[in-house]
Formats: sequence, C-alpha cells, structure tokens
Amino acid sequence: MNAVHYGGHGHGGHGKQAAAAAAAAAAGTEQQNAQLLYEFLKGLRNDTIDFKKPHLRLSLEHVYPACVALYLLLSVVGAVSNAAVLLALARRRRRRQAADPLHGLLANLAASDLVKCVFVLPVSLAVLLIHNWVFGATFCYLLPMLQDMPLHVTTLTLVMIAVDRHRKILHPMRKRFSGGVCSFFVWLAALLVVMPYPIYTTYLDLGSLLKNDRFDGVGICAVNLAHDMQEYTRGLFIAMYVVPVAIITFLHINVSRELKSQAEIRPLPPPPPPPAINGHGGCVGGGVQCRECCSAAANAGLEIDVTTEQQTQKYVLMTTAANALCLCPLALLR
Repeated sequence: MNAVHYGGHGHGGHGKQAAAAAAAAAAGTEQQNAQLLYEFLKGLRNDTIDFKKPHLRLSLEHVYPACVALYLLLSVVGAVSNAAVLLALARRRRRRQAADPLHGLLANLAASDLVKCVFVLPVSLAVLLIHNWVFGATFCYLLPMLQDMPLHVTTLTLVMIAVDRHRKILHPMRKRFSGGVCSFFVWLAALLVVMPYPIYTTYLDLGSLLKNDRFDGVGICAVNLAHDMQEYTRGLFIAMYVVPVAIITFLHINVSRELKSQAEIRPLPPPPPPPAINGHGGCVGGGVQCRECCSAAANAGLEIDVTTEQQTQKYVLMTTAANALCLCPLALLR
C-alpha cells in the first residue's frame, strides 16, 4: 500500500510539473502572438479601413518601384536564359542516340533555376512588399518549402555533376549514373529536407483572434519562435551548404588534376600517313607502319577529348563557384 501511496504522489508531482510547463508554454505563445499583433498593427497606416486588401509596407513606400524593376529584370533574364539552355540541350539530345548523363543534370539545373525565376522570385517579391498576409493559412506553411526546395535542388544537382565528372574522368570504365534517375532522387531529397519547415512556421488568423469581421481572411505569417530553430538552421547550413561545397571542391580538384596530367603526357601530333600502296591507303596491309599510323590517329582522338573535357570542366567550375558565392549570404543569415 505504501508503494502505491508514494507512486501516486510521484504521478501527481509529474502532473503538476507538466501542467506548469504547459501553462508556461501557453503564456509564451500568447506573449509571442501579442508581439506579432503589435508589430502588424504598427506597420499599418492610421487611416487603414479595409484590412483585406494588400497593403504596402511603410518601410518600402519610396523604394518599391526599384525593387519591382530589379526583381522583374532578374526574373525575365533568368527565365529566358534557362529556357534557352533547356532548348539547346533538347536539340543536342535529338542529334545524339546515346544520352549524356551530364546533359540530363544540366537540364535539371536549368529547370530548377527556371522555377526560381518564374515562381519563387515573383512570390517572394509579393511577400516582401505586402505587409498584411492575404494568401491564406495553407500557403503560409507551404511558402518556405516552395522557396527553398529549388535552392536545395540546385545544390544537390551540382554535387551529382561533380560525382559524374569524377566518375567519367578518373574511372572511365565504370558505368555512369542516369541523369534522369539522379534528377528524380535530387528532387526527392530536396523535398525531404524541407518537410520540417511547417513546424517552424506559425499563422495567426486575425479574424478569429480579434473577433472582428474586418479581419476575416487576414492573418500574420511568421517564424514560430516557440520552437528553437537554432539547432535546425545550424544543421541545415552544414548539411546543405558546407558539406556539399566540400564534396564538390574535393571532387573537382581531383578531376582538374587528372585532366592536367593527361594534357601533360599528350603525345606529339601524328606524322603524315605513309604513301598509298597499289592504290590503297597506307593503313592497308597490317604492317608496322600501319599500326603506328592507326595508333597516332587514336592518340589524336584522345587529345581532342582531353581538350573538350578541360573546356567542360571550366564551365562546370564557373557555374559551381557562382552558385556557392551567391548562396553563401543566404545560408549564413538564416
């Protein structure tokens, strides 16, 4: 009986602690909601009547035309250039019977950038300019996922390009991965990365919170400060920026070294073919001179291949470096 008696006290103590923790969490949530509401109302004009219409942020009142122009220019140029890349890759694919995995990965890279230009940039501009959230609760939770998913696709695609280049140059006898299959798993991995985002997002329905019909359909979409995002954002920075950049750098250094060594041992230009014998070319008859001629021709083909691969490597390196530099401020400021 004593054991039961003491156990009951223990459960009662735990229950009180849980209730106290729940009360503290509720108080913290209410305080956070009050702060969000205060910041929202402070950002509105004093003569605001219709809260259901989009209202421009007061801090951007004088500079929003420049913001719209810059976003529009970036969206149009990016959409046109990436569409041109996709068209060029499609034409090259039609001219060749065998698909190059690199072309499939480059097409996936252009497709993700096209999504950014056509969808992410315009939506991000609207969210930047509009003070009151009029897009509903569902879009509030989906927006961070839709904004970051193409970014993760770009990063992971660049990793797969580095892996493909490393496999092609250093291990030419191994079978390369399909570009389409790699692209599918890249999008799947990016989706899995952004799945926890709604946990760190909060939406306040002002119509229900204030019990006022004037605020029906109007809400506040913000980061959920009740959850500790610091550990998650730190892990995201390491997993989706530091580690990919390190892997890409390591693989591309190895590829560049291998191409450089192949270029240094490149043979001299082949000698002219021997004169024709009995009206046939010099490579007819299977003699020593014929074998030397054919070997020189094969080396000439290898030389052209090394030169082409060096040019491709320069293009890939420039693309990767530009992406890493542009993404660095965003990754650091999360």
